[in-house]
Amino acid sequence: MCAITLQPLKIAAVIRMSSQTSLVEKGKHCVAVASEVLKHNEMGQTVDASSKLVSMQKDAAVLANEAEKLAKRLEAVDDHYQEMDAKLHRQVGQLGMQEETLKTGKKNSESILAGQQSVLRNKESQLSSAESDLQRAEGKLRDAIKEEKSIQIGSAVGGAVLGLFTGGIGLLVGAGVGASIGAIVNACRDEEKDARSARGRRKSDVDSAKSAVQSSENQISSLASQIKDLALQIQRLEQKRQEIHQKRSEIKTAIPVLKNSTQFWLLFKQLSEDGENRSTLLNKIVKKAHERESYEMFQSNGSQSAANTFFEAWKSIEVAAADGFSNHIYSIDYNCVKCSSACKALPFLRGPDFICSICHLALQPTDC
Repeated sequence: MCAITLQPLKIAAVIRMSSQTSLVEKGKHCVAVASEVLKHNEMGQTVDASSKLVSMQKDAAVLANEAEKLAKRLEAVDDHYQEMDAKLHRQVGQLGMQEETLKTGKKNSESILAGQQSVLRNKESQLSSAESDLQRAEGKLRDAIKEEKSIQIGSAVGGAVLGLFTGGIGLLVGAGVGASIGAIVNACRDEEKDARSARGRRKSDVDSAKSAVQSSENQISSLASQIKDLALQIQRLEQKRQEIHQKRSEIKTAIPVLKNSTQFWLLFKQLSEDGENRSTLLNKIVKKAHERESYEMFQSNGSQSAANTFFEAWKSIEVAAADGFSNHIYSIDYNCVKCSSACKALPFLRGPDFICSICHLALQPTDC
């Protein structure tokens, strides 16, 4: 045994891809040899197939082991996606509850706003009346002041003339008339002052009502924005869930094929020198390999393709798993538990944990 020198990820990927290609070639070779031996047996030709059978048994043992490990890796990825889906489902539920709470708050705020708008309209009507009252009071005051000036001038002239004939009594009459109109003017001033004060209060009421309406409108706008944001978050999470469901569907399509392939490759280990039993097993192997069924497989670009035979389906999965180092649907984002590096590939397993290809290679025993 000797120490392992860690290689760059690209080199590790090439090694892994080469290994995966080797597995496919081993599979092709096993099926081809089984077909060849069976053909000779059916034609009654006696051939020494011992060495070929031994070689097939060794290769098939490797294939069965690799298929079983790959199935476990895909099952681990499926479990990972299942956990992600459950987590996303909980997040969607939590966001949905927040959304409903915000919608209820928005509905209540809209109800409050409707009442505030009604109050505002009433206050604006009161302000309009107060402004009309003020205008009337201002008009009365102007008229009273104008009348006062007119009377003062007329009284002064008339009182002086009358005083020449009455010995001063006319002046007293003029003064009395002036005092009377003065009282009217003062009353009009008080009325105008009261009307102006009332108008000020009504205006303050309108400003307060407008402020309340604006505050509710802002609150409703904020709630609507939050609801929209939550709806977008929920939509994105649901899209992620749909993507996960699609990936799980693709993985679940592959796992049964891999498990069946494990049993298929184990048939080679049962081959013996007994002619009748061997022929039966060879026939079963060849028939299984070329049996035409409908297998929906997925390519590295996510497109679907139909594999018509079991062997084609198995080969497609093996190649796709190797491509998982870069962009295949089997690959996931994870952190290697051994080196903590961020990875995007079909992970290897160390117990229940994910490890990267480099760490996986480093853990493999190598003879010097």
